[in-house]
Amino acid sequence: MPVKIGLPAALTDNKLKIDNAVKFDAVWDTGATIGAISQKVVDILGLKPTGATFVQGVHSQNKVNTYTVSVYLYPLEKELVAQNIEVTGGLFGDVDVLIGMDIIQQGDFFIANGNGKTVVSFCYPSLTHAINLAEQSELANKIILENLNKNV
Repeated sequence: MPVKIGLPAALTDNKLKIDNAVKFDAVWDTGATIGAISQKVVDILGLKPTGATFVQGVHSQNKVNTYTVSVYLYPLEKELVAQNIEVTGGLFGDVDVLIGMDIIQQGDFFIANGNGKTVVSFCYPSLTHAINLAEQSELANKIILENLNKNV
Protein backbone atom coordinates (compact mmCIF):
# COMPACT_ATOMS: atom_id res chain seq x y z
CA MET A 1 0.00 0.00 0.00
CA PRO A 2 1.88 3.10 -1.16
CA VAL A 3 2.26 6.28 0.87
CA LYS A 4 3.90 9.61 0.19
CA ILE A 5 6.78 10.71 2.37
CA GLY A 6 7.80 14.34 2.52
CA LEU A 7 9.92 16.78 4.42
CA PRO A 8 8.41 18.05 7.66
CA ALA A 9 5.15 19.77 6.69
CA ALA A 10 5.10 23.55 6.70
CA LEU A 11 1.79 25.23 7.42
CA THR A 12 1.09 28.40 5.48
CA ASP A 13 -2.36 29.96 5.51
CA ASN A 14 -3.64 26.67 7.00
CA LYS A 15 -2.62 24.78 3.84
CA LEU A 16 -0.07 22.01 3.85
CA LYS A 17 2.80 22.29 1.41
CA ILE A 18 3.34 18.78 0.06
CA ASP A 19 5.21 19.63 -3.12
CA ASN A 20 8.23 17.77 -1.78
CA ALA A 21 6.38 14.51 -1.02
CA VAL A 22 7.44 11.43 -3.01
CA LYS A 23 5.51 8.16 -3.46
CA PHE A 24 7.09 5.01 -2.01
CA ASP A 25 5.81 1.48 -1.49
CA ALA A 26 5.23 0.77 2.18
CA VAL A 27 4.73 -2.19 4.46
CA TRP A 28 2.27 -1.76 7.31
CA ASP A 29 3.77 -3.50 10.34
CA THR A 30 1.66 -3.83 13.49
CA GLY A 31 4.69 -5.33 15.25
CA ALA A 32 6.78 -2.18 14.76
CA THR A 33 6.57 0.54 17.40
CA ILE A 34 7.68 3.33 15.04
CA GLY A 35 8.16 3.75 11.31
CA ALA A 36 11.36 3.29 9.37
CA ILE A 37 12.74 4.42 6.02
CA SER A 38 15.44 3.18 3.66
CA GLN A 39 18.57 5.02 2.59
CA LYS A 40 16.86 5.53 -0.80
CA VAL A 41 14.17 7.68 0.89
CA VAL A 42 16.85 9.61 2.80
CA ASP A 43 18.80 10.28 -0.41
CA ILE A 44 15.81 11.22 -2.59
CA LEU A 45 14.42 13.67 -0.02
CA GLY A 46 17.84 14.96 1.08
CA LEU A 47 17.03 14.23 4.72
CA LYS A 48 19.48 15.05 7.48
CA PRO A 49 19.62 12.98 10.69
CA THR A 50 17.84 14.51 13.68
CA GLY A 51 19.38 12.08 16.14
CA ALA A 52 20.10 8.41 16.70
CA THR A 53 18.47 5.54 18.56
CA PHE A 54 18.76 1.81 19.05
CA VAL A 55 16.28 -0.47 17.27
CA GLN A 56 15.67 -4.09 18.18
CA GLY A 57 15.26 -6.43 15.24
CA VAL A 58 14.49 -10.12 15.18
CA HIS A 59 18.12 -11.13 15.62
CA SER A 60 20.01 -8.05 16.75
CA GLN A 61 20.01 -4.52 18.10
CA ASN A 62 21.45 -1.72 15.96
CA LYS A 63 22.09 1.98 16.37
CA VAL A 64 20.44 3.93 13.54
CA ASN A 65 19.82 7.54 12.61
CA THR A 66 16.42 9.13 13.15
CA TYR A 67 14.73 11.52 10.72
CA THR A 68 11.69 13.79 10.82
CA VAL A 69 9.19 13.37 7.96
CA SER A 70 5.53 13.80 7.15
CA VAL A 71 3.43 10.88 5.91
CA TYR A 72 0.53 11.23 3.47
CA LEU A 73 -1.97 8.65 2.28
CA TYR A 74 -1.71 7.84 -1.41
CA PRO A 75 -3.50 8.57 -3.72
CA LEU A 76 -5.26 11.00 -1.37
CA GLU A 77 -2.14 13.13 -1.41
CA LYS A 78 -3.49 15.87 0.81
CA GLU A 79 -4.46 13.40 3.57
CA LEU A 80 -1.75 14.05 6.11
CA VAL A 81 -1.55 11.09 8.48
CA ALA A 82 1.47 12.13 10.49
CA GLN A 83 3.08 15.55 10.52
CA ASN A 84 6.68 15.94 11.64
CA ILE A 85 6.96 12.37 12.91
CA GLU A 86 10.23 10.70 13.88
CA VAL A 87 11.19 7.60 11.92
CA THR A 88 14.32 5.50 11.98
CA GLY A 89 16.73 4.94 9.13
CA GLY A 90 18.45 1.71 8.26
CA LEU A 91 15.53 -0.15 6.68
CA PHE A 92 16.91 -2.89 4.43
CA GLY A 93 15.40 -5.12 1.77
CA ASP A 94 12.94 -4.37 -0.99
CA VAL A 95 10.80 -1.97 1.03
CA ASP A 96 11.46 1.76 1.35
CA VAL A 97 8.96 2.64 4.08
CA LEU A 98 7.75 0.71 7.10
CA ILE A 99 4.59 2.10 8.69
CA GLY A 100 4.59 1.31 12.41
CA MET A 101 2.03 1.58 15.17
CA ASP A 102 2.91 5.23 15.80
CA ILE A 103 1.12 5.99 12.53
CA ILE A 104 -1.36 3.09 12.41
CA GLN A 105 -2.87 4.06 15.76
CA GLN A 106 -3.86 7.46 14.36
CA GLY A 107 -6.52 5.84 12.19
CA ASP A 108 -8.52 2.63 11.87
CA PHE A 109 -6.65 -0.34 10.39
CA PHE A 110 -8.64 -3.35 9.16
CA ILE A 111 -7.68 -6.73 7.76
CA ALA A 112 -10.58 -8.76 6.37
CA ASN A 113 -10.57 -12.23 4.84
CA GLY A 114 -13.55 -13.36 2.85
CA ASN A 115 -14.22 -15.44 -0.25
CA GLY A 116 -10.53 -16.30 -0.54
CA LYS A 117 -9.40 -12.65 -0.62
CA THR A 118 -7.55 -10.59 1.94
CA VAL A 119 -8.32 -6.88 2.03
CA VAL A 120 -6.33 -4.32 4.02
CA SER A 121 -7.94 -0.94 4.71
CA PHE A 122 -6.82 2.15 6.56
CA CYS A 123 -9.24 4.92 7.47
CA TYR A 124 -7.92 8.33 8.49
CA PRO A 125 -9.00 10.15 10.49
CA SER A 126 -10.25 7.48 12.83
CA LEU A 127 -14.00 6.81 12.79
CA THR A 128 -15.98 8.48 15.55
CA HIS A 129 -17.25 5.13 16.84
CA ALA A 130 -15.37 1.93 17.54
CA ILE A 131 -16.15 -1.05 15.34
CA ASN A 132 -16.51 -4.33 17.20
CA LEU A 133 -17.06 -7.38 15.03
CA ALA A 134 -18.14 -9.63 17.92
CA GLU A 135 -21.87 -9.29 17.16
CA GLN A 136 -21.40 -10.08 13.45
CA SER A 137 -19.19 -13.03 14.37
CA GLU A 138 -21.74 -14.43 16.82
CA LEU A 139 -24.50 -14.11 14.21
CA ALA A 140 -22.38 -15.81 11.52
CA ASN A 141 -21.50 -18.67 13.90
CA LYS A 142 -25.16 -19.07 14.86
CA ILE A 143 -26.17 -19.39 11.19
CA ILE A 144 -23.40 -21.94 10.56
CA LEU A 145 -24.50 -24.01 13.57
CA GLU A 146 -28.14 -23.89 12.49
CA ASN A 147 -27.18 -25.11 9.00
CA LEU A 148 -25.06 -27.90 10.47
CA ASN A 149 -27.93 -28.99 12.72
CA LYS A 150 -30.31 -29.10 9.72
CA ASN A 151 -27.99 -31.55 7.97
CA VAL A 152 -27.78 -33.93 10.94
